[in-house]
Amino acid sequence: MRLFRKYFSRYGHAILLACALTLGAMHPASAQDLEDQTTQLLHALDALSARADMTVETRADAFLALAESRFEFDTIAAASLPRNQSLSPATQADYLAAFRTHLSLSYGETVRRFGPSTSRFVGLRQRQDRPTIAFVDTTSGTTTRRSSWGLCPTPNLRICSIDVDGVRLSRQLRADFTKIVARDGIAAFLEALRSGALVQR
Repeated sequence: MRLFRKYFSRYGHAILLACALTLGAMHPASAQDLEDQTTQLLHALDALSARADMTVETRADAFLALAESRFEFDTIAAASLPRNQSLSPATQADYLAAFRTHLSLSYGETVRRFGPSTSRFVGLRQRQDRPTIAFVDTTSGTTTRRSSWGLCPTPNLRICSIDVDGVRLSRQLRADFTKIVARDGIAAFLEALRSGALVQR
């Protein structure tokens, strides 16, 4: 299935690098704290992408273990659903788990296809009464992309949104997911997410 080719090349490394900006603090961090801790984490995350001893699946597992406490996955997943798509509690739980599996496998496959990343913290945009935005440049092969992350309005600074080259991840996913749900139905869509069938190989 080829619906996700542009999504993978855009977002695969950005997804992992975004977790560098959610620092788990219980109070707002200063700009210097954010820069210092982000730079340290970026080095570790680039090292993960460079490990040659990992399969797509083991790298995906390592990503998910690292990112689970960093991303507001539920918020991103909800924003990625087709509009007006209602789910029962059981189906919602299934979707959230499948969404995590899909993103982590997408990251692992992106590293396999495009190679390790080299990342640079660019800066922060902090405005009163608006979400803090953090900017990172990520290079893979000969391609460099500018990513921005919207931090959640919570003390622990979890990431609520991801943009790459000005394109919102959740909007791109919603467009793709909407086509699949309309064509195949919600049950088949969830199975495709869960099994990795939607990951560009």
